[in-house]
Amino acid sequence: MLRAGHHRRGADGGGRGALMLHHWRDLGWQDFRDIDSARAVAVMPVAAIEQHGPHLPVSVDSDLNAGIVAAAAPLVAADVPVYLLPQLPVGKSNEHGAYPGTLSIGAATLIALWTDVADSVVRAGFRKLLIFNSHGGQPQLVDVVVRDLRVRHAILAVAASSYALGLPEGLFDRDEERHGIHAGDIETSMMMHLRPEVVKAEKMENFPSAGATIERDHQVLRLEGGVGMGWMTQDVNPSGAVGDPRPATAAKGAAAVAFAAHRLATLLAEISAYPLDAIRTAP
Repeated sequence: MLRAGHHRRGADGGGRGALMLHHWRDLGWQDFRDIDSARAVAVMPVAAIEQHGPHLPVSVDSDLNAGIVAAAAPLVAADVPVYLLPQLPVGKSNEHGAYPGTLSIGAATLIALWTDVADSVVRAGFRKLLIFNSHGGQPQLVDVVVRDLRVRHAILAVAASSYALGLPEGLFDRDEERHGIHAGDIETSMMMHLRPEVVKAEKMENFPSAGATIERDHQVLRLEGGVGMGWMTQDVNPSGAVGDPRPATAAKGAAAVAFAAHRLATLLAEISAYPLDAIRTAP
């Protein structure tokens, strides 16, 4: 387990534990001529700067992204070449727009931004790209970008969200996993592990989700999922937080980060090994 301070090294992904983890920003242009295009994986971390209730800072999604990437670094095998791009920390966060401090980029602009950066990655010779997202308000946009990159460039473009990597079995309450979607036990625990100095424990209380009430009172209608509605955060809980952070602990956060890091390291190895001849130009 990496110490919390190690997770925080660097604004876009932290430590250098793995032999084959290369920080894009540290390389010269001639270094990119040496990439193994069949195995090299470029990682584009995308996050958000948005309110997270009264007890957490606006940096949560960015911090969790960087912390998981940093924890995954020493777990990546030495024969898996990974190139970590600078994090793109501002995302589509208009659902939090009623709360001061939230920064947001429109969907069309954000898709264009990510696509332009990805195009530069392809021009550098990469055929494999992972967009690693840590904000629940934009996975649909990531899906659009990776599909278009596949269509235009015939590359292996993969979308993954940090919260979709899973959690250790039994670590968090089932209802909290389902409804504590924003600054609840899970995110608060991870922040207590990664950046305890910014967590305001005295402001924690239970912030119940309107999603639980909607699920209880309706057969089909839901807040989100396969059936969902367009919502803003104040519709779900006016505090800006959704969930119960009171049971949060740094130990649970450390376990959650470690679990996600192992899954991310496995994913990177699988992308690296995926055969490029499976990306077909015709039937």
